[in-house]
Amino acid sequence: MFPCRNCMNKKNFLEYFITFILSIVIAVLLVAVTVFTIGHRAKVNYNNQPKAQTVRNEREVLIEMIARYEKQLREDPSDYKLNSKLGNFYNILGHYESSEKHFKDAMAKSPYGIHSTYFDLAYFYLKQKRFKDAENVIKQITVVKKMPVHAAKGDFYVVLGDMYADFGDFEVAMVNYEKARALYEFSGRKKREKLAESRILDTYDDLAVKNMEKKKLTAAIQSLEKAREIKDSPVTNYKLAILYKDIDPLKSYKYIKKVYNSDPGLINYDIYEKILLDALKYYENEGDKTSVALYAHKLKMLKNFKERYLVQPGEIDIELKKTRIKSHIFNDKKTVYIEFVIKNLSHNNIQPLYLTVEADYNSSSEIIYTKKLFSKKSPLRALGESEPIKLKYTFDDEISGDFSYNTRLIFRAAKKQNIRPKQIASFTIKK
Repeated sequence: MFPCRNCMNKKNFLEYFITFILSIVIAVLLVAVTVFTIGHRAKVNYNNQPKAQTVRNEREVLIEMIARYEKQLREDPSDYKLNSKLGNFYNILGHYESSEKHFKDAMAKSPYGIHSTYFDLAYFYLKQKRFKDAENVIKQITVVKKMPVHAAKGDFYVVLGDMYADFGDFEVAMVNYEKARALYEFSGRKKREKLAESRILDTYDDLAVKNMEKKKLTAAIQSLEKAREIKDSPVTNYKLAILYKDIDPLKSYKYIKKVYNSDPGLINYDIYEKILLDALKYYENEGDKTSVALYAHKLKMLKNFKERYLVQPGEIDIELKKTRIKSHIFNDKKTVYIEFVIKNLSHNNIQPLYLTVEADYNSSSEIIYTKKLFSKKSPLRALGESEPIKLKYTFDDEISGDFSYNTRLIFRAAKKQNIRPKQIASFTIKK
């Protein structure tokens, strides 16, 4: 019923952190290898042919670097930075016991006010899915004045919340997102605060979906009502209208009316009509003639609106003339070429027409065409058809990998802008 969490927008802080560390480590390794190679070549007599060099893999280089830093650490046991480096190196190699030991040693040795070592150990625990251990480390950071540290703690709690959410434990995820929001607010990080807020809204949505799957309608409504308290969005109002539809037609109408006034493109107008009809029946049962007359008028106005601006069944058809998919030679991109005509099956001219074409593939979809067609001067004539319309669309590398000859093309249309278009045709691309 509801769309899933907007993964496109969800940024994984843990992956970002690990990628950042790995980038630094690899850069250090490359510099070290380069210096070693230059030094080695300098020792080779120019009269002699150098022997073939064995290409060492990253693991071998890491082991060499570990040996070097372990030696330096024995010479200077108080250098916590060496422990941090060794913790990262051992972590990359998968030697987690050694990695944990060095991260702990780095944290114990680091001077007061140095908190990077705390985060190193905490993120290590997160990677191991030791959530309680990770949080216990962060709780040891008790600074009051350093705003960047508070913001960094907020980042940690967002990551922790994401991981709980991925496991479906939305209640605990919510607690962590709330902690993050409070820390961002305290540290003056407005953009981060909005990020935490979006996570909270997503989680309320996830809770609503989870409760709907369990047939817990009241709990689903409560989740969305709480989300609405944070942000009064058209999407949340529309979901509440849908959930209230069969249990409280008046509340359902209140919410869908708010959506109509703010974002009418969200609305399925057949559902809107049913909500109005149920509200009308409610007042009929109550014997409220004034309200009955009012809602009868609203219902009549909505029906006129639908007839004027929504494509009616059997009014328009699409005839697909040509389809072709071209795979590019030098990359994984695919381009689809489509040619089609629009047929007016009614006895009235159509102008304008807002047409969208959606590609549906492997549980994903993408709008590949959207355009306003026809006008008063050049309408789609009654019982006529349009000139051939050619469509060309190139999918990016990631999407092209999922695009196949099982892809469906879904055509939707409306006769007014910002109105939810109705499906009028669909085709499966075949070889």
